[in-house]
Amino acid sequence: MSTRLISVMLAAAAFVAAVGVADAFDRRIRIKNDTGQAIVSLSATSAESGWSGQVLGGLASGKAAMATIDDGSGACVYDFTARLEDGSSRRMPGVNVCDLSVFSVQ
Repeated sequence: MSTRLISVMLAAAAFVAAVGVADAFDRRIRIKNDTGQAIVSLSATSAESGWSGQVLGGLASGKAAMATIDDGSGACVYDFTARLEDGSSRRMPGVNVCDLSVFSVQ
C-alpha cells in the first residue's frame, strides 16, 4: 500500500473513533422537581447546536422523571427553562447533561 493510502485510512479511523466517543455520552438524566409547585413544561436549548425543544410536558412537585436530552448534534451543554404552574419560569443555564445523572429544578 502507498504511504498516502495508509495516511488516509488512519485519518478516517481517527475520525470515526472521535465521533464514536462524542456519541458515547449518556444524555439520559433524571429530572427532579424541587420547586414546590408543578412544572408545566421543561424545555432545553443548545447554543452549541442551535436546537431547542420541550423535554418534559409536566412534572408534579416533589416527583421525578427520566428525560433524554439529545438533539443528535453531540452537544452536552443545554440551557433549561421550566414553566411553573403559577405562570413564572425558572432558567438554568449551562447544564452539562453528559456529566449528570440527576438534575434538580429548584
